[in-house]
Amino acid sequence: MAHTAKVASWQAIQKKTFTRWANQYLKGEQIDDLTYDLSDGIKLAHLINAISEDKIGRINEKPKFDIHKLDNLNTCIKFLENHDLQLVNIGSSDILNGNEKLVLGLIWTIILRFEVADAEGKQGLLLWVQRSTKGYAGVNVTNFTSSFKDGLAFNALIHRYRPDLLEFNSLSGDGAVENCENAFNIAEKDLGIARLLDAEDVVDVPDEKSIVAYVSQFFKKFAGEAKYEAMSTAIKNAVEVSKRHDDWILQYNEGTREALSFAEENKKKFTTVDQSSTTEEVGNALDSFTAFVKEVKPTVQAKRAECDGVYAALVSSKRNNKRPEFVPTDGGCLPQVVAAAWDEMEALEQAYERKLLDKYLSFQRADRKVAKFNTKASTLDSWFDDQLKLFSAEVTAHSVQELEAQLELQRGFENRIGLYKMTMTELLTIKNEVEAAALSGHAGAQSVATEYDSLEKKMTETVERESEYRQKLESALSEEQMLVALEKEYIMK
Repeated sequence: MAHTAKVASWQAIQKKTFTRWANQYLKGEQIDDLTYDLSDGIKLAHLINAISEDKIGRINEKPKFDIHKLDNLNTCIKFLENHDLQLVNIGSSDILNGNEKLVLGLIWTIILRFEVADAEGKQGLLLWVQRSTKGYAGVNVTNFTSSFKDGLAFNALIHRYRPDLLEFNSLSGDGAVENCENAFNIAEKDLGIARLLDAEDVVDVPDEKSIVAYVSQFFKKFAGEAKYEAMSTAIKNAVEVSKRHDDWILQYNEGTREALSFAEENKKKFTTVDQSSTTEEVGNALDSFTAFVKEVKPTVQAKRAECDGVYAALVSSKRNNKRPEFVPTDGGCLPQVVAAAWDEMEALEQAYERKLLDKYLSFQRADRKVAKFNTKASTLDSWFDDQLKLFSAEVTAHSVQELEAQLELQRGFENRIGLYKMTMTELLTIKNEVEAAALSGHAGAQSVATEYDSLEKKMTETVERESEYRQKLESALSEEQMLVALEKEYIMK
């Protein structure tokens, strides 16, 4: 539960930060909900045009249908892929459908490529911050999370390049919220840097990606004012390129290993025959599958998106630094390999879902047939029991009239047994249909077969007992008729 709340917290912070980051580039239009406002591809295309040197090309500014929106989104994705962003795990349909985790992953990848890449990536940006804040009391920047919690690092950055805007020595590490508010207000009012963060977010749960996005705005501002090209070159030469690449490679290999393992594990799961034997169990299996699709899988997809962003940045950095081509090792693999494994997993996933749904519908039909069988079988079973009890008793009628009346009743039995033989034929049909469902594991077939066999034996026994009982009645009637005749003959004499 705590983990879920933590994920929701950083996700909300990222969404807010990335929305503000995007809005600073959009002229005359704003994004209210990052997840849904990019779904038609229009604002995404405008954003890409604003932050890249190239233009994305023509898009449909008034898409009426999903197919038009998908065309816009495919144009955006193709443009990004042509600019060293490999987005193999996110498609236009994910953006159209508002998959929040994947949309955040996409925006983060764009920020890495078009913003942070100018500082030679996250490590280069960190080195720039460290150099810029070196010597400031209480400031020791080692990361983009806890190092910024007290707000002093933001103020130190501003003071380093614009000492006229604030008195750094008047600040204290104890006033974290006030420090952040001071830096954010000055940056927005005097430096024209959009307020991407709220002080409470930084102080309570600092999110690395959000802070990277914000700090990159300071880098662009101050590096440009201090002869941007010269500073970028100095940072590029100073950054430990090999170490940065090693860190990325480690992150990428671990991420792809996890994604590939996830795909292989679920490929096995989706090829395993479901052993559910009741409709309730199949329903539970469907619920588990739904939870997998909506909760488990998107988390790993988001990690894949981050991995792809790292891969794109790594390939680009190696090319720019004339380093050997990256070849994954230590369990890692190329994005195409992971994509192929996921494609196979998703194909099996769809087939698995179809089988579960078919099985669920089949079991529901079988349940109805079992219920129908049980209703009819219960009626027959009671009637057979009553008849067997009757036919097991001795003949109690003594007069000719009583015996003839009893025999007349037996003729009604013959009519009734004929109807119940037809019912048995119907039950046999239902039994065969239920047994067909049993091929997919339905548990009701055995009980139906047992009950049918029992009814069949009872019916046979009832017919035999009735025949014997009727013979007793006929014999008794014959004897009574003989006695009556003898009695009449005696009276005549």
